[in-house]
Amino acid sequence: MIKENINYYKILPKPFDIENLIEILKKISNNSIKNESKKRIISLLNNFNFNKSSVGYTYLIDILNFCIENEIKYINNLKNIYQKLELKYNKNLSYKKIEWNIEKSIRTMNNYTDPLILNKYFSYTNFPSSKVFINGLLYIYYDKF
Repeated sequence: MIKENINYYKILPKPFDIENLIEILKKISNNSIKNESKKRIISLLNNFNFNKSSVGYTYLIDILNFCIENEIKYINNLKNIYQKLELKYNKNLSYKKIEWNIEKSIRTMNNYTDPLILNKYFSYTNFPSSKVFINGLLYIYYDKF
């Protein structure tokens, strides 16, 4: 048996089909990489005072995760990313609602995060916009990890 954490991933009968085994190991590896990148994103966001129960915070994590999975290092147009996130959740959910929730979450974070911390990460502005904040975090992520 091959295990991923505590849950069983797949039971393989003996003798092993080597190609099947390699494919399963790749899937397990990809899942652990995705989990690791999500943990790193959350650790970056923990530097700021977000309302972690807000929908905008969840969308923000998903956008950063999407960018990292697709090796996007800079976003020129957030609308395209919002639309891709819209497809992930539901076609009835407008990308405008995703955009609004993220902007609201970042505005709230700006109000509750110590200005010295914001200045440490965004020295060129006291109140980063959504685009500046997301691109700044992507830069920090790729620079740090």
